[in-house]
Amino acid sequence: MNKEQLQALGITAEQADKVLEAYKGWVPSSRFNEVNEAKKQAEAQIKERDTQLADLKKGLDGKDELTAKIEALQAENKAALEKYEHDLKTYKISNAIELALAQHGAKNLKAVKALIDVDKVKVDGEKVEGIEDQITALIKGADTSFLFESKQTEAQAPKGMKPGDSGGNHGNEPPKAMTLADAIAQRFNEGSK
Repeated sequence: MNKEQLQALGITAEQADKVLEAYKGWVPSSRFNEVNEAKKQAEAQIKERDTQLADLKKGLDGKDELTAKIEALQAENKAALEKYEHDLKTYKISNAIELALAQHGAKNLKAVKALIDVDKVKVDGEKVEGIEDQITALIKGADTSFLFESKQTEAQAPKGMKPGDSGGNHGNEPPKAMTLADAIAQRFNEGSK
């Protein structure tokens, strides 16, 4: 969150500066979850490797059998590493999309996320590219702009009645209280004119 977003929530500039200073080293929950998930997967893989090595030590009957088991384990490890890297990339992209949608004021993250073409999103180290263009297109799209919070200024706001305005009474006097019978009679008289 930046200073402008905090001020949009009704916080003064001075308070926003204090909040930003207090949370200077703060890590977003999406990044924390990403690293935490990677750690859990790594720990699970380490346990699996330890089990495999223990089984390997138990099964040392001959050199040929050992070589075959090592090759099989290497192939499994390579496949597991590729799956881990793919899952991590997918998780990064998913978190980056959700974060970008939240920052742009998406009303329903799940619905708008389904409209993002994940094949056009690329991960380059820690940087994720290809999201902003798609979100901008959705915000400007005639059939998708309703999915995002409107950021109208007062000058852009539609003109019309203001809340609390009585509408028909343009003077300073309050409207007269009417009974139901008076209201029906007035409506009937207006209809017969």
